[in-house]
Amino acid sequence: MRVAGTLGVLCDAAQTGLLHLPAALDLLRGTNFRASPGLWKSLYSR
Repeated sequence: MRVAGTLGVLCDAAQTGLLHLPAALDLLRGTNFRASPGLWKSLYSR
């Protein structure tokens, strides 16, 4: 079994067409979830 965190699950779901990654990231950023600015930039560029 592969272990994945929140961002990994979102990326996998986006790759299979289950969600639009930028929209999901926008919603996540509206919570208390924290990630480095570089990580956000990397995720939005996918």
